[in-house]
Amino acid sequence: MVLAAKAIHNTLDAEQLFALLLEFLGGLYATGLNVVSFSSDGTEVEQSHQRLLVERADSQSVHMIQHPKGPFFKDIKIFIPVYKGHHIMLIQDSNHCRKTGKNNLTSGARLLVLGNYTAGYALMNQISKEPGSLLYTADVKLNDKQNDTSALRSFSADTLEFISTRYPNEVGEIMYLFIWGELVDAIQNRHITHIERIGMALRAYFFFQIWKAFKKKASSPTGRYFISPQAEDILNMVVHGLIGLVIITVITSHKAMVLHPFSLGYIPQKPASMSLENFASRFLISHF
Repeated sequence: MVLAAKAIHNTLDAEQLFALLLEFLGGLYATGLNVVSFSSDGTEVEQSHQRLLVERADSQSVHMIQHPKGPFFKDIKIFIPVYKGHHIMLIQDSNHCRKTGKNNLTSGARLLVLGNYTAGYALMNQISKEPGSLLYTADVKLNDKQNDTSALRSFSADTLEFISTRYPNEVGEIMYLFIWGELVDAIQNRHITHIERIGMALRAYFFFQIWKAFKKKASSPTGRYFISPQAEDILNMVVHGLIGLVIITVITSHKAMVLHPFSLGYIPQKPASMSLENFASRFLISHF
């Protein structure tokens, strides 16, 4: 449900967006609405104004998760900003996370090296040409970075099964598709418990953390053979965001709050946009 819309210029910086965010949150809290999550896309400006909310919150609720491989890795800290007495968690859109994972695999800019195995453009391009594959050639060659459906096909169970059956030795792609795909499934699956969600998310978190530590130990350039820094930030925000939301659900359990992670982020935005197009083929802010 669209509560409000505001036309803004694309030149706004993080400080200006942050001021609008505080005005918006203050208005919602004043009406008695309990906003518990805040999502934005992966651009630097958007992520910067999310960080401002953490840095300038009235206070923070900090929760620790002991790392199973300690003391080799630091414990996981979940920071939950508290603004005007309300806990609010920064999250990342799960569809955007999936597209980022797909782009890191198929753009050709990186060769992902996982131990003795690799994952990258070549195999994905090959299977897109084969009969029985769910992928289209355009999914790989055109590499539309904003195509949700293309990313969905790439991480689908059918694609994973296709590679596992026909190319069982291509362990790199199999591992990457399973781990990243399961992270998105931890958010979007409607038939699992929150404990299962957290387990799936932490598995992805630990996998990429150990992978990166291995690259550094082997003096292998992460800029060429590991996921991009932006992808790593998005992955971390998805994991921390999910865990933080479950914690908030427990904290506010006396308010009968129900958590549906699959309904958060930009997922409800597209149906809303399609509904607005029923009023005008080119919907403008003036139509509000």
